[in-house]
Amino acid sequence: MEATFRNNILVFFLFSILNTVLSLKVPPAFLDYRGRLYKERKWEEGGEVYQRLLKVKRWKDSLPELSDFIRTIFPRKRIASHDKENLQKYLLESCRAELTHWGIILSSFLFGFWNDCIETAAMILIALGLNLPYVVIQRYNRPRIIRLLVYIDRKKSPETAESGLPVKDHSDHHPCHILFISADDTGHGHKSIIEALRQQIAKLDKSVQVTVVDGFSLGNKVLHAASSIYNPLVVNIPALWGFFYRMGNHFVKWTNAFVSKLIEDKLKKLLEEVCPDVIVSVHGVFVGSVLNILEKERLDIPFIPIIADLDNVSHFWADRRSKYTLCPSVESKQTMLSLGIPEEKLKLVGFPVREEFCDPAPAKPKEGNTLAEEGASVLMINGSQGSRRIMKMAKILLACSNCRISIVAGSNASLKECLERELALYPGSRVRIYGFTKDIKKHMLAADILVVRASPNVLMEAVNLCKPVIVTGALKGQEEKNPEFVVRYNLGLVCRDLKKLSDSISELLSQNGKRLQEIYAGQLRFRNPHAAREIAEFIIGADCGSTAEIWRPALSSCRKLV
Repeated sequence: MEATFRNNILVFFLFSILNTVLSLKVPPAFLDYRGRLYKERKWEEGGEVYQRLLKVKRWKDSLPELSDFIRTIFPRKRIASHDKENLQKYLLESCRAELTHWGIILSSFLFGFWNDCIETAAMILIALGLNLPYVVIQRYNRPRIIRLLVYIDRKKSPETAESGLPVKDHSDHHPCHILFISADDTGHGHKSIIEALRQQIAKLDKSVQVTVVDGFSLGNKVLHAASSIYNPLVVNIPALWGFFYRMGNHFVKWTNAFVSKLIEDKLKKLLEEVCPDVIVSVHGVFVGSVLNILEKERLDIPFIPIIADLDNVSHFWADRRSKYTLCPSVESKQTMLSLGIPEEKLKLVGFPVREEFCDPAPAKPKEGNTLAEEGASVLMINGSQGSRRIMKMAKILLACSNCRISIVAGSNASLKECLERELALYPGSRVRIYGFTKDIKKHMLAADILVVRASPNVLMEAVNLCKPVIVTGALKGQEEKNPEFVVRYNLGLVCRDLKKLSDSISELLSQNGKRLQEIYAGQLRFRNPHAAREIAEFIIGADCGSTAEIWRPALSSCRKLV
């Protein structure tokens, strides 16, 4: 019995060699991936069924292949080059490999001619065990190569397509796919920017696909914790947040490396699923960290950061590897230049604001005398975090002026309850309190004056509506220079002493509202209501209109192929 088994193994080894040699002689015409043996079945779900049921990605790279021992054999464990010719060659050799392994499996049934049923079954099981894993790997990898070749061909016109893959006509073009990296829990500014851009992208080209991901969700519990403590930190210990913000400029490289490690696995999986033509980050932490991963994986995906601050810009935004960096202000561009970013990679684009705030003909302010007599309508926007500081401001205005006050308390429900309780003694016509609202434009338009924190998004929304603002504070760190920015461009007033808030209202209304008119003129000069549209056009054109920057998905599932 033992001798028989040794003989069977020897014969099996000879069958394997014979099948391999014969498969090398098979003409390419018989190795068409669309052939009955090789074509993808619907139940395979583009190869995903093998990952879901067999976890193929965990073990496929550890299996040996013939090219490990014979260098003249075309390697299928790694793609040496991602040009179309090499990918087509890989596709053909993948079919050849599958044919070889099926041939070995089928030849194992020949053992039945000289063995009994048990011995024959044993050899068939050995053949299946040694060869089916390789068949699975080919059928898992091949759909990805096919999709990549289709993608490359669809970047060309039907007249120039050469891969032999189906490209019907110009109407069957590959739609541009943009991946936005945002942040859900660190204020609402990042989400507002992306919403503004999505509005314009949809108007420019409905075929453009957009995926938005919270960058912090790509990490583990450490990154989630960092995101979740942002709001409590900036509200309760703003000085500490300012310290962290400033210190971050000295540890950019270290932080990028740390964040890269945390987000690498999920980001690679996301890129494999989405296959974006361009990546846009509106959060500085996900600039260098994402570029580290793209560089490590040799992915030529154009990467474009959109700076979400007006001044005092974090050094995290600066990375020479970005295709372009979009700057909302002269100050932010100057910071990037000082950090070594070439000017040709910087685009001064203005600050993107949602379309509903971009009135082409904003109403002029009322006369100061009228507002002084009737009582100006003041909207106090507290920001998404909420702050009890607003209570003090409200009481000062209610005690020292005849203003009518509306307060947007933000997402802080306890603050809203506290405001309603503390201000209940004032007549309802003078005080109105709102929590978090998506209809902020209506409240802004109804107001004569806005009292705000120096949040860039709220500031630019007010500027685009040409509503005079009084800035009463700024977050330490990224916002601390914004009050100076407001004064520099005559976009509003800055009140650093809350006790003088009513004096700032009086200044705006004095001389029949002379300062109101000056601020209105300054806002008209400064604002760019078309910024979001221009940025959307630039992002689409930066890659989707170019065939020179076709990205090459050399992810672990495509770069380390067997």
